[in-house]
Amino acid sequence: MSMFGTRPHSPPPGVLSTSLEDLILPRPQRISLDGKTLYLSRGGISTADLLCDPGAQGSEATAVAWLRRELRQMHGWEALNSKFARVHLVVGVTKPGSAAQQGAERLHMIAPERPESYALHVDSDCIVLVANDGIGLLRGVRTLVLLLMKDRYGELSIACGEIEDWPELP
Repeated sequence: MSMFGTRPHSPPPGVLSTSLEDLILPRPQRISLDGKTLYLSRGGISTADLLCDPGAQGSEATAVAWLRRELRQMHGWEALNSKFARVHLVVGVTKPGSAAQQGAERLHMIAPERPESYALHVDSDCIVLVANDGIGLLRGVRTLVLLLMKDRYGELSIACGEIEDWPELP
């Protein structure tokens, strides 16, 4: 049993991580990265927009604000106007008619049902982070931020794949 519950973890104690999945702590319940990379900038210029619910409140609004701040301060990234974007970053709590709900439906994602849960999907042209509630969205944003990296040319990127997480204990 790992210190994070019954989920398998690797590598064994004393051995450095060799995969990106090992760097995400606490380890999500389900994680599947496909080895591909999505770039959020080219030539130092953003290629993505950020779509979220403009009426977000409470923890949801906090999560979106935190993501914007992390992208701007840590990576120097600003969202583009949607009509110029090649990549769409959709973030929010799944509510009828919300950008998060529409993004999840477009990808045939199953919206998280458990409290404090989230699902993250990254593919060749979009990132969709949906959550059951604001706390789940905060947890998802934390994971999303951990996956962001700059390559040796300074381009902002993220690993493609799917992650789902929820609290292990009720």
